[in-house]
Amino acid sequence: MKKDINRIAIELTVRRLLRDIRRSPRRGSRNLIDLILSFSTGKFQRQLFVAVQKMLQQEDSSYYQLVKSTLDHTDLETLTQFGMCVGYNSCTKGSKQIRSFEEAHHFNIPWALTLHIGKGAAGRQLQVYASAIEEGRELGIYTYFLHLSADDCSGILELPGKYDDCAFILFLEGSLPEELINPVQLLHNVMICLPAGEHVVQSCQTLRRAHLLYSVYVPFRPSDKDRILCGDWLSSVAKARPFFTILMEEGEFPRDVQEDIYRYVLSVRGGQQYPTILADYRQDMLAIDKVVLDGPCSAGFAADGSLLTPSGIHAGEQYNLFKNSLRDIFSAARL
Repeated sequence: MKKDINRIAIELTVRRLLRDIRRSPRRGSRNLIDLILSFSTGKFQRQLFVAVQKMLQQEDSSYYQLVKSTLDHTDLETLTQFGMCVGYNSCTKGSKQIRSFEEAHHFNIPWALTLHIGKGAAGRQLQVYASAIEEGRELGIYTYFLHLSADDCSGILELPGKYDDCAFILFLEGSLPEELINPVQLLHNVMICLPAGEHVVQSCQTLRRAHLLYSVYVPFRPSDKDRILCGDWLSSVAKARPFFTILMEEGEFPRDVQEDIYRYVLSVRGGQQYPTILADYRQDMLAIDKVVLDGPCSAGFAADGSLLTPSGIHAGEQYNLFKNSLRDIFSAARL
């Protein structure tokens, strides 16, 4: 297998910088962003990291607390490998693969793929997901968001174990099962994402003691708009010390509500008052795709295999993951 010399050099440097950040979060974080900028050739990628660079110039930024807490309580190998899967495999190498394929075949490909895994998925279904990831890697997709039941995910861990060049974010529905800890500790390309709730702080403490990378997601509906915008809820979620706090829309949202929520998210991120990075699942997926691929595109699949896009559900066999390849689906949908 041909070795990727650039990746090897970057990984070695990232390892060194992560150790430096442990000793000096401010200086080390800035040096890491400088490194990323030196390898960011795209116009939009550079705009993104220049913005991050400016944010880190704020000496009292709570993000320095986040960086220190994450480094102190997360396995260094996990931080390195997960970061390389997202930062290099997805946003650098993968984005080049995607752009090349898009130019040749004239349809859009998302930078990441969301898969809603049905309860009891095993056997043939699991093989379908494995085949989708294999094809996704060929297209240039190296980041996967898996939504699944917390008490039904042991078999799904075969996927990050098999595809260790990809990053997997596991959005668990339900409480954290203790038996999940040991298997995930053996994987270094996984982030666990738990639902906000009364037990989330305790569950996150368990993940911290196990030195696992984790985040928290907050499901909400249009009727929750005022509660979200008031911001009182964020302080309680921040006590769990998640890396990301992700707002996740449920159901159909009017455009004006989406815009109001996202403005709030951007305001909180810019204010840097909380030691967690607030994100909007739907809007930030599109924003990242625009940064990485110069144009917004987002796609996922429901538990029955139906294609999900920002415009809604695409029914029919031609859009079904259990019936067709990713190439054929993306081509038919014209994302």
